[in-house]
Amino acid sequence: MNSRTPPERYRFASGKIRREGAEWFLDLKDPVDGKHATFGPFESYKAAFEMAAKYGEVSTSGAAPSKQDLPKPDPPSAAEKGIDLEQRIAAFFLEHGYSATTNQVLTGRSGGRHEIDVLAQRNDGVTSYRVAIECKAWQAPINKDVVAKSAYVCGDLGINKVIIVSLGGWQVGAEIAAEQQGVELWGSTELEDRLGRVGAAGALAGSGRRTALGFATNFDRTLAEKLIVGERWGFFRRRSEAIERIEHVWLPIWVLNLGCAREERHKLRTVSIWNAYEALSGSLVTTLPDQPELREVNLGRSRLVHQITEKSIGRRLANAAEKSWSLVTASAQRRYEDELESLGVPRDARSVTVERGSEAFLPLFVGLLTHEGSQRVMVVDATWGRVWTELGTTLTANIGYLREALGKQWS
Repeated sequence: MNSRTPPERYRFASGKIRREGAEWFLDLKDPVDGKHATFGPFESYKAAFEMAAKYGEVSTSGAAPSKQDLPKPDPPSAAEKGIDLEQRIAAFFLEHGYSATTNQVLTGRSGGRHEIDVLAQRNDGVTSYRVAIECKAWQAPINKDVVAKSAYVCGDLGINKVIIVSLGGWQVGAEIAAEQQGVELWGSTELEDRLGRVGAAGALAGSGRRTALGFATNFDRTLAEKLIVGERWGFFRRRSEAIERIEHVWLPIWVLNLGCAREERHKLRTVSIWNAYEALSGSLVTTLPDQPELREVNLGRSRLVHQITEKSIGRRLANAAEKSWSLVTASAQRRYEDELESLGVPRDARSVTVERGSEAFLPLFVGLLTHEGSQRVMVVDATWGRVWTELGTTLTANIGYLREALGKQWS
């Protein structure tokens, strides 16, 4: 009973697995002399079962293992998930009239050799159309470098269309890069649309996330609803507006480290400041005491899209600083000094440069209010818990953009 490994002569023995309390034992019948021997104890049914599997026909009669005791198959490896995903994608294209091969190695115009996970082709006798599909069965979301590499490889090969299937979703930088380079991204939603619910469930290893760096959500929907309800009388002045919906939305922003040159005692001294600007119109979100601590956030599909770049904000700041001291009239100078101040920069800045910049996202609760056919957007900042009147006015004036950006959620 103190041995767990039966001798070699039991290789074709018959027997059973049984349980005593919390321990498991393997009873085998010696095929030579017919005597019974017990081996164990084993810490689990799985351990006893694995040993028994080496020794012929073994019954589990009387063992009555619980679910957690039953041997579980090892989870598929990343390589196995990748192969499975490639086969499912290839089958999809075959069903839609393409020829499809996996792991095709081709030579590009540069002379370099590239392996394509799935190459789908359709030939109508006049022209040939080729689609390259890169299959990423990763747990983590892909970044923009993956998109850039796929776009380069397929450009070198003269491929007509590039698709990246990512089970773990993608970062926002990857989505922006894909839009710029004409690469199509497929995540959980796209797989379900094409493979069906069952097929997509079989392929998916991740949650189809869209991630980016962002600020924390410190205030929940309850606070947003209270603030919106409290503000809904002020616009039309006659009676309360109806709240059609309130959505959690991620606002794109630019976090910029600015170098501001100021004159002190006839010498220029540069000070470093951190500001955040929303990426729709470029207005100031907040001034920051230091570089902010951003975290990875899951944006899902509730995000607005960058409308301006960090360079355009930098040019606006540099222009305002230059005009504030170079123009002749005092009124013109004050106009640009006011602009600098509204953008979180000292009024007396002689020059402003962007030292560092990064994209990030800020959580909002956006409410759609209606009254007699008119519509208004209210915005509550979910990081600092404030009603953001200026952004609400901007989104009200561009409500068509808001509907387009949020799609079904805002229709």
